[in-house]
Amino acid sequence: MVNRVLEQATALYFTAFHVGVVNKTRLRLAMSYLLNSI
Repeated sequence: MVNRVLEQATALYFTAFHVGVVNKTRLRLAMSYLLNSI
């Protein structure tokens, strides 16, 4: 029971972390693109 909850919590954490990294990268790419087009 505890193992299952731990597995789900870990999966959620890594998913959130991955999404955060992807969003940061996208934001950085968008910012540099905007700066270059000015």
